[in-house]
Amino acid sequence: MMPNGDSLNIGKSSFDDPSSITQGVTILPKPGSNTMYYIFQLQAENGPPDNYGLEYSIVEMTLNGGLGDVVSKNKDVFTGYLDEKMHAVKHANGRDWWLTTMLSSANDTTLCLATFLITPDTILGPFSQCFTDLPDLGPPGAGSTGQMKFSQDGSKLAFTRNSYVLLFDFNRCSGSFSNMKSIFHEVGSYGCEFSIDNRMLYVTWPSEGAIYQYCIGCPGVIEDSKETIYVSPNEDYYAGQLQIGPDAKIYTSFAHINYSLFEYSIYNQNLSVINDPTLIGLSCNFDTLTISLGTTRGTGGLPNMPNYNLGSLEGSECDTLQITVNIILQNEPFLIYPNPASDKIYCKFSDNNLSPININSITISDATGRIVKVISKLEGNSIYVDDLQVGLYIVHILTTNNKSYLNKLIIEK
Repeated sequence: MMPNGDSLNIGKSSFDDPSSITQGVTILPKPGSNTMYYIFQLQAENGPPDNYGLEYSIVEMTLNGGLGDVVSKNKDVFTGYLDEKMHAVKHANGRDWWLTTMLSSANDTTLCLATFLITPDTILGPFSQCFTDLPDLGPPGAGSTGQMKFSQDGSKLAFTRNSYVLLFDFNRCSGSFSNMKSIFHEVGSYGCEFSIDNRMLYVTWPSEGAIYQYCIGCPGVIEDSKETIYVSPNEDYYAGQLQIGPDAKIYTSFAHINYSLFEYSIYNQNLSVINDPTLIGLSCNFDTLTISLGTTRGTGGLPNMPNYNLGSLEGSECDTLQITVNIILQNEPFLIYPNPASDKIYCKFSDNNLSPININSITISDATGRIVKVISKLEGNSIYVDDLQVGLYIVHILTTNNKSYLNKLIIEK
């Protein structure tokens, strides 16, 4: 154990087990550092009331003779009810991180994603997006468990939600989601993972003990592409979480249906693997009970790892840490004036659907892509910018109906 490495707040208590949580932890390198790491810790809705929400701890690997030391622990990022979903993806600048979670809801008619931006200097957010045009997700609170995964290129997000898998497009520059699609299956879903080419989506359905494949890169309706990859021959065991490895294979653990019982067998003492996840149907070569866990057992979970090797998004408006003044933003529905500005700017909207009342948030980023100002409510179409240094900035407006608008701002003194 690392020094100070005990007593990290992780988990929930829905199964009388404080460690029972689908994606309770993810570890991210601190942007701009080669030696420091964030441990993000999720406390879901049924967690202890004094620390539910999202917290972080920091590891410094230069300490303790190079073995690392936990130098900060259990620091609040967000206090509020969250579901058991958390995953991360690189910002389009190739340095910062987006971390996405899901806000718990008293009903399933509204679904809200909460995203945080991790930069070298700070953690910003949450930036929330809510969706109301949803399929029938089941009774209130259903589907709070289950995995959330970004595709390997960061362009899509999928997560399981009761009898559905929901699929979104993701903008790595703005951190916004769009183009929601749903994949229906009669029984509950739990695990999900993308193939390395972002074309195939694999899903586990615990009540069937099965693994299914969907081709999200094929023409036609996604649901029609469903292929059954595996069904457990033992109804007491089910396939749990899915995780792509550095070898581009996708791994899964099998668990006893009552995981809290200390049942050990060939099923849960081995990991299984999809050897060729990019191939359609049974050609993906699913191999059961491939990797021995020795005398230990799996209980449905696997490490929650993002694509650490993802780089910048070439060709995007924020594919570099040095945004140039040549950036061209076409067909903008709002104007910024005066521009250049020194102490105050005004926003003039040319789109009738865009007004202060339906703006969810306004963020201003500097020339490195770092968010330097967040405005949650626009007062009288004006924004004070006297605290900004001389230079080029990008103003990003996110509306309540999940539309994003960008414009550039030059500050002169």
